[in-house]
Amino acid sequence: MIPMKILHVLDTSIPDTAGYTTRANYLVSCQKQQGVEPVVLTSERLKGGSGAAEEHIDGVRYYRTVRKSTGIRKVPFVAEIDEIRTLAQRIREVATKERVDLVHAHSPSLNGAASLKYCRAHNIPLIYEIRAFWEDAAVDRGAFAEGSIKYRLRQWHETSVVKQADAVVVICRGLRDDLLQRGIDQHKIHVVQNGVDHTVFQPIPPDQDLKIQLGLQDKIIIGFIGSFFHFEGLQDLIKAMPAIVSANKDIVLLLVGAGQVERQLQESVRNLGLAERVVFTGKVPHEQVGRYYSIIDLLVYPRISKRITELVTPLKPLEAMAMEKAVLMSDVGGLLELADGERTASFFKAGDIADLAAKCLDLCADKEQRVELGQRARANVITKWGWDRRAATDIALYETHLRVGP
Repeated sequence: MIPMKILHVLDTSIPDTAGYTTRANYLVSCQKQQGVEPVVLTSERLKGGSGAAEEHIDGVRYYRTVRKSTGIRKVPFVAEIDEIRTLAQRIREVATKERVDLVHAHSPSLNGAASLKYCRAHNIPLIYEIRAFWEDAAVDRGAFAEGSIKYRLRQWHETSVVKQADAVVVICRGLRDDLLQRGIDQHKIHVVQNGVDHTVFQPIPPDQDLKIQLGLQDKIIIGFIGSFFHFEGLQDLIKAMPAIVSANKDIVLLLVGAGQVERQLQESVRNLGLAERVVFTGKVPHEQVGRYYSIIDLLVYPRISKRITELVTPLKPLEAMAMEKAVLMSDVGGLLELADGERTASFFKAGDIADLAAKCLDLCADKEQRVELGQRARANVITKWGWDRRAATDIALYETHLRVGP
């Protein structure tokens, strides 16, 4: 392998916690273990951290961009232009100081656009990575409507950055196929899927103390662990609970996490008279997540069908699979891509409450089926979903472009 120093330009990073930061952390760490020297620069969107302009985390230098709060940032579009300008200046400072060989910019497209300025001026290759199309995430948050002027402008900007980058990394086939429909050369697009650390997420005995603490002794626990976004479909899971508990009084629902629709979910639970059947834990420390996985009998991911869920693969089901848990998912494209057919997960028709309830009851009643499903899922994760494989794919791509240039 040729020596290389790579600047990763990220929207946010650890210590912030999200699927975005988890992926970045594992890729950077694995690249370092495989002989690459990674350097990280985060945008203004970082929420946590020490507040220092530079800090070291696990032997990697992390540079930060100071958040601006000027009046111009309240003006749509002008704010984004100013954000790109500010980040481009910070990229120039860090890349010059570190003498980097290549820039790997991670979505959103603002990061890609800021990186392009430096890379083109200094004849350095730019790899641009897309985790999701951010205009679709904005639609789910209610920021604007699909097909609106803002939506089309965001989409145009993403496509523009993709066309100018030397290579594009996407996390799943759904994103690749969408870019192909936009006319992007297939040879430019590289799928580097999400992964999971199966040495961290591995089977452990149920934490009986936690069960007692939550009042869930002798219960069959259906669970969800993650962020409460609208597209996760947790409203559908709650709507299915009356039919589930009427058929089996021993089943409860455990919702671990917090987020966008938490209040609405809690209100639905109250309105349906499910207060004794649904437990909300709130956000739990990352190091405690394994305890919660350990007590859940069936993990359910009931994502609704919309662009973002059909195109994008999440991380959380892979964690559950690595812990040898039975997983039930809706049949949206992003979830289907995670499973090896019906061998490693069970599926229900997205948005079909009756089918969701029936599949939950079937799996809750059959422990042997759950055990077999979980065992096959973990075996598949170990074989196909390691972060080291993803990091190696990135490194091979870097080497190709460092040899031939931008």
